[in-house]
Amino acid sequence: MAGVEVSGYKARQMDDATTQPRPPGFVRAACEAAAVCLVAAVVGLAANGTRQRPLTVGGPVPTTPESCQAPPVEDARPVPFIEPTLASKRHGQAGVLFVDARPRPDFTVAHVAGAISISADDPLTDPAHLQALRQAQLVVVYCDRPQCGLSTRLGQRLRALGLLDVRVLAEGWHAWYVAGFPAQSGGEL
Repeated sequence: MAGVEVSGYKARQMDDATTQPRPPGFVRAACEAAAVCLVAAVVGLAANGTRQRPLTVGGPVPTTPESCQAPPVEDARPVPFIEPTLASKRHGQAGVLFVDARPRPDFTVAHVAGAISISADDPLTDPAHLQALRQAQLVVVYCDRPQCGLSTRLGQRLRALGLLDVRVLAEGWHAWYVAGFPAQSGGEL
């Protein structure tokens, strides 16, 4: 129904179905809502396009076993670092365990005093190691240097076992040794 001119004012349009007047700005609000939805759709599609594995739009839903599995726990979040100075302050405290992720011969030459040796690929079946790990409140894992990934890999595996506070020694064994923090050689204690 068209608007009617009355004394210089245009009467509100009436909705044919209800014969109730439309609220002021109804058409404008509807247009704004449609524009917001359109912008959100465009932004969502653009963001999907930047994903490594974009979600399909309107296609079949993948049903492969891989699509139903969550990522492994060890990939969930990175193992945090602990600076050598802070680690040295925690060294020797009850509930703190240092774990050397380097190969056993390197551990035998020298390691953090009181540390145990568990290589990054160790099956983690040694009962003494498992008991020590489960009793620790803080586990500090280290390898040779910052670029060495052995400590990070072992740290992720320890987290997957359920250890809550696992950290990687920033800068590794080399920084610990150069700083003159407690070290020893030989086998495990």
